[in-house]
Amino acid sequence: ITQNSTDNPNINIDVTSGKVNVAGKTLPGVYNLTYTITDKLDASKTSTAKVVVTIPDWSSDLQTSKTANVSGVETSGNISYTIKIKNNGPATVLSGKSIGVTENLPARLENITYTATGGVYSATGNTFTLSADLLTGDEVSLVVNGKVAAGYSGLSLVNQVSLTAPAGTNDPENTNNQSSVTTPLLKGGIALVKT
Repeated sequence: ITQNSTDNPNINIDVTSGKVNVAGKTLPGVYNLTYTITDKLDASKTSTAKVVVTIPDWSSDLQTSKTANVSGVETSGNISYTIKIKNNGPATVLSGKSIGVTENLPARLENITYTATGGVYSATGNTFTLSADLLTGDEVSLVVNGKVAAGYSGLSLVNQVSLTAPAGTNDPENTNNQSSVTTPLLKGGIALVKT
């Protein structure tokens, strides 16, 4: 047996056994491999064959949660939101994959900054790109800091986040892909003075 070609260097044929081997972490897709069988007794007798290998999308249940660092905030006050993305498995989400993260920030939230742990967040692209494999049970996080505008007159701040699985990953459970937190707006501070 002689391997002639393969669409993916992670997919090869064992020339001794004739078994097709697929390396771990091979991305989903449809790949072609061709090989030639030569008669050991008569080298002029050969036959060429093609194997089509289909690797389905990996299945990873991604879950998101969001919390605020305060239970209430005044105008001109600072607030910080922590978004966590957890992989409930069973498959690993590979390093370099981009998870879609859409932030619906409250109106009149100013001076917004982002701090990502475990990847890089793009506010314009709404993506969180992993810097390492996200194994089952692991999580990454994104901290969003902002300041409530001085003239904001609403009753509360509502912050929502939703996520979508990266390309090549099937998320079998979508009900845990959204999270929301509501923070009341405090109307003036109250100081307690002990005499």
